[in-house]
Amino acid sequence: YQEEYPLSENYFNLEKYFSDNGRGMERILVGLVTQPAQTNDRFATDQITDLLFPEEGADFGSDLVARNIQRGRDHGLPSYVAFYDKYFEDSKTSEDMDCWGHRPSTISEANWDVLRTIYEHPHHIDLFVGGLAETPVLGGLTGPVFNAIKLKQFYNLMFGDRFFFTHKDQPFSFTKDAQKH
Repeated sequence: YQEEYPLSENYFNLEKYFSDNGRGMERILVGLVTQPAQTNDRFATDQITDLLFPEEGADFGSDLVARNIQRGRDHGLPSYVAFYDKYFEDSKTSEDMDCWGHRPSTISEANWDVLRTIYEHPHHIDLFVGGLAETPVLGGLTGPVFNAIKLKQFYNLMFGDRFFFTHKDQPFSFTKDAQKH
């Protein structure tokens, strides 16, 4: 049978997790892997924009999208266009994104028009907003800029960790004896 699992009712709530004599988590996981995922777009469910971590008894919560935008600003992240330039510097489009008349191919015309109503200039587009506005790459969930960022993160995780499991037979590698402890 199918049961709804609203996020806003389950933040820090382990009741469904432990239900059915401990099989609740298994049922949640089966639901996640057997139901088709929605496609990615610029829209976010109200479960994370209006109801994130609601206080007990409250019918409203915080907004994850607003938090992500603010986090980017707090940390001084450059704009979407700056990241586009960094990862696609050989692209003529990135150089031309100096006005609204030069839309990158990674963002649909409809999404570009929405961004134009929000931001004064393309160079002001927040990274998170621009990333959500991108058209996902074929077979992917996110667009080229978010994909490039994720690739860089995974690369740095792998090559920044001298004990990463693929780094074998190096002076710093774990030995068979060390792995037993």
